[in-house]
Amino acid sequence: MNRINLLLLLLLLGFELHAQSNEVTLGNLTFNPKNGAIIDCSDPRDVNMKVSLWGAVRIPGYYIIPSYTNVHDLISYAGGPIETSKIEDIRIIRMNQDSTLTMIKCDMSDYYNDNDITKIKRPDLLKPGDTVIIPATAPKLFFRDYLTYGATFLSILASIVLIFIYYK
Repeated sequence: MNRINLLLLLLLLGFELHAQSNEVTLGNLTFNPKNGAIIDCSDPRDVNMKVSLWGAVRIPGYYIIPSYTNVHDLISYAGGPIETSKIEDIRIIRMNQDSTLTMIKCDMSDYYNDNDITKIKRPDLLKPGDTVIIPATAPKLFFRDYLTYGATFLSILASIVLIFIYYK
């Protein structure tokens, strides 16, 4: 009887440790499969705010950032844009005082493509509750991708034909 109780206790402890290990913390960076990523880039010497970053960046999520942060700083906190990011069409969705939404468009392509820094406009500062959206272009498919899709389609087709022949 004692061995069974001990085995059950160890099993429950194992499940509890597994449930706790779902959340991963690396420095101020916390990933939780249930809540998504909460990234704390706060500055203890300044007022901090919460914003959301969606789309084609390395670490999308919910950010706690200093009040002096602009959209380019936020993208840098997120590890930068990925290869499919449309950096010329970044959008900031902002809730106004009267509960209406405003969309502000940003073009970061000047930072990458233009050598004349006098033309580059300084980005606006983010405000609490802003949502920054970075759209992506369609991913570039390679031969192996087409081969994978084709093989999957042929496999499904072959299964349907075999089921039809078997039950005929």
